[in-house]
Amino acid sequence: MPYIVSPGEAEAQCAKLDELGLADGVITDDSDVWLFGSSRVLKNFFQKDKFVLSFHKDDIRRMFGLDREKLIAVALVCGSDYTEGIKGTGPVGALEIIAEFDSTSGIMALKKFKEWLSTVKNGFMPESISNTALKDKLKKLTLPSESFPNPVVVEAYMKPSVDSSTESFEWSNPDLDLLRSFASTKMGWTTQKVDDLLCPLLKRLQTKTYQPTLNAFFSHKTSINISPQFHSKRLKTAIAKIMDSCDASVSAPSGSKTSNVKRESKAVSKRSGKQQRRKTTKKLSVRRKSLPKAHSKCGHPSDTTRVITTDAKLSASSSDSE
Repeated sequence: MPYIVSPGEAEAQCAKLDELGLADGVITDDSDVWLFGSSRVLKNFFQKDKFVLSFHKDDIRRMFGLDREKLIAVALVCGSDYTEGIKGTGPVGALEIIAEFDSTSGIMALKKFKEWLSTVKNGFMPESISNTALKDKLKKLTLPSESFPNPVVVEAYMKPSVDSSTESFEWSNPDLDLLRSFASTKMGWTTQKVDDLLCPLLKRLQTKTYQPTLNAFFSHKTSINISPQFHSKRLKTAIAKIMDSCDASVSAPSGSKTSNVKRESKAVSKRSGKQQRRKTTKKLSVRRKSLPKAHSKCGHPSDTTRVITTDAKLSASSSDSE
């Protein structure tokens, strides 16, 4: 079976394969995959009693106003594999900080928050925050280190150590000699037993047949709620501010007669005091991709292809660890 050995984090390598178009998505339980730049994450892929869920970075930006840099900022506040985070602050608190200090840039928001907090600790109270309740909460926080937000951590997420080869992946025929040696060493099988089991399979592999995929019989669609219902008022307020800044940054070029820029709908919009929800559908297409070319003694790469996947789960929480 062909495989690739990552020089660094597995999630970073899978995200790079996704970016290069060598994979259709990433299957993982580690949400760090979004910080490494993955575009699509699949959940419940190996659970027979559940539907496969597909999450895409464009949907996260459309619904929450969060791009890769802001997600990294959330990780710096909440904590991740590379940083401890701010004690007592969860995802809601992280979004509140971003929304209040600079909703257009997550890392800049953390730098401004650090400067504001330093001023407060020295006995001054800048008027940069109008929300008194939020102000009282934030001034009690303690940064994990003087280097916060640590540029080394940001660099590790933005420019991870990965194999950037664009070589396509392919299957090859099994190496019968190596399989004989492995079965004899590890399981004590005789050469005859190995041949009796594997030779029929090898003959079938040499017969080029093309088996249709499931896509030939049906297509799968899943509904995506573009305007989710938030149960936390704090979260709703923070997301609304971030979305407002995203909408403001999408504008027509000055001096042009026509504009091809289309404004995305807000994730949180209100009509008559109530949140308006709109639904759309998005086609989930799981294509079959090829894996790395690996020649063996017994044959040539077959025409069989497969999709590169690894472990993924989008961990989205609307509650804050206070």
